[in-house]
Amino acid sequence: IEYNIQFSPNVNYVKGQEITDQGLIYLMSQLYPNKDIVDSEGNALDERAQVWITQTAIWTYLYEVGDPNNSKLSENNVANKIKAVTSLSNGMTPLYASDNGTPVFDKLGINSLIEQAKQYRQNPFTTLSVNKKSETVSITNDNKFYQSDEVSVVGSTSSPLINSFESYSVTINNAPEGTVIVKQDGTAYTADELKNMTPTSKFYVRVPVDKVTEELKKVEISVLGNFKMYGANAYTAETYQKVANVGILNKSQSVPLNIQLDYTPAVGDTGMSVAQIVYFIGLIVLLTGVGIIYVNAKPAEIKQ
Repeated sequence: IEYNIQFSPNVNYVKGQEITDQGLIYLMSQLYPNKDIVDSEGNALDERAQVWITQTAIWTYLYEVGDPNNSKLSENNVANKIKAVTSLSNGMTPLYASDNGTPVFDKLGINSLIEQAKQYRQNPFTTLSVNKKSETVSITNDNKFYQSDEVSVVGSTSSPLINSFESYSVTINNAPEGTVIVKQDGTAYTADELKNMTPTSKFYVRVPVDKVTEELKKVEISVLGNFKMYGANAYTAETYQKVANVGILNKSQSVPLNIQLDYTPAVGDTGMSVAQIVYFIGLIVLLTGVGIIYVNAKPAEIKQ
């Protein structure tokens, strides 16, 4: 991945930092050896041609997004020469030749892949979202808990980098004492269940009425999604260039769920205790950087 630096196949490489450039990961996932590069009839090109195309495509992409380790592609117009190649050969043996002099990168759709990779770099895909069904806040029949509406977790599989959404876990980070995560029937999830929720599992957040005070009015919950998806690591060897390896890995992404409880005791006499007339006002849920604001949500009684 570093055109400017010498490469040596005869040294030991060690695993380095994770590569976070989703454009680079996408490009490598779509090229050899993750996927065969095929001609117009669907036949895989000679392996040596695939290696050359993959390597030059990676260097070209990194050069075009401004990677300094690929800046020498500007010398002697190397970048444009790569994109102008119309045939590949190994000495006298032809490996691939496009018809009518069409450049290899155009004929095989490599330029389109590079442009798509740039889009993934500029607009990284989101793998995990946490959705609250509505702004409704209920009070349990025994008047002991305020309960959020149903919360669901969605693990996206729309990106070509994602193989599958496997599971998720839920952790209470900061909340009034006695806050619990419950199922639809009101029974609490066990600690083990919260560590390995199925993709279709849904949950509710219950906060004890008598624990909501001016000092204890914030609930912070983390949702960690587990995926099988393409990922990459750099490998390093002394002063030689880094290389990258891309494959299907187990990866996780965390999303916060923050609930703000505003304590407002100055409410007209309704015959209920002060604790029972606490309202959830300004309930704020932050989902992957997007704020959804629920205002003046009055608790409704539920039969649980």
